[in-house]
Amino acid sequence: MVLKFGVPQGSVLGPKFFIDYAEDVSEIFSQHDLSQHLFADDMQCLCCGKPAEVPYMVTHIENCVAHVCTWCVAKRLQLNADKTEILWFGSAASLRKLSADELNVRVGQSVVKPVTTVWNLGVLIDAELSMRDHVSRLAQVCFFHLRRLRSVRRQLGQDLTERLVCALVLSRLDYCNEVYWLVSHHRLWHRYSVSCVWQHESCST
Repeated sequence: MVLKFGVPQGSVLGPKFFIDYAEDVSEIFSQHDLSQHLFADDMQCLCCGKPAEVPYMVTHIENCVAHVCTWCVAKRLQLNADKTEILWFGSAASLRKLSADELNVRVGQSVVKPVTTVWNLGVLIDAELSMRDHVSRLAQVCFFHLRRLRSVRRQLGQDLTERLVCALVLSRLDYCNEVYWLVSHHRLWHRYSVSCVWQHESCST
């Protein structure tokens, strides 16, 4: 089959060509004075201000999104409102001052309501940047793997068990560990306790 457009499905050139095709969307965010993070098939924009400036910020974001929608049509792409999320960051006191209705953002014909947490590159970020949801989930997943390994560790042996712990547990603890400077000491204990359990299990094997 001769391809006149694009590349074969699964080709390593696909992501690169798509980025080249879509990278000019950054100019739209610059025109609206919004910071942005661009990924292969994902876009993030950031806007900051005081609580009193929220209505202006919402309008500002909606204008930018409308511009991006027009750009998508010209590029024969589609901005999926169902996969669009908005998260408002702030202290608990500041967020309580805002009503739920004024935080919604219109994307095309849809209205996107704010969420309390979002996944960003494998990290669960919450509105207060406390990282409590991420630490809780991280500890839950790590303990799950430790419990499973504990039941078969004698059959696996010390060396293989340690390799599996490194692959399934320690790799998760080390991933994006820079974010933990945001975490208070009592929440960080959940992460530390996972390491303590592993050390105890390793010594008792």
